[in-house]
Amino acid sequence: MKILDTVKIKIRLKGIDDNPLAIVTLNLNDEIELRFCPILWKQSHTGLFFTMPSLKSHGFQNCVVILNEEEYKELQSKVMQEFLEKAKEHYYPDEFKKIEAAVNKEKEEELNIDELPI
Repeated sequence: MKILDTVKIKIRLKGIDDNPLAIVTLNLNDEIELRFCPILWKQSHTGLFFTMPSLKSHGFQNCVVILNEEEYKELQSKVMQEFLEKAKEHYYPDEFKKIEAAVNKEKEEELNIDELPI
């Protein structure tokens, strides 16, 4: 059993125009808690992406590096699925459609580093 199989996801949603759109907390095997994992809008507001917290900005505390790309994509998929479930209940239908379209667009495209809000 891998530690990522035991991940518990907690999502705090924000306003539709906020960036980040949501803050994710990951609890790994009840031993490690990763906070401040944002779900961010791209600059164009047509795409979303999930990222882990910066190691440097958090002083390398409570941070995890996932080296296996497939495992990271699996975790990212779990987070986005949970996010969509919560977003459907939280946002108005037209706002949710915008979010759902952005998530679906991300599944189809590769991430362009130039579109990330820095």
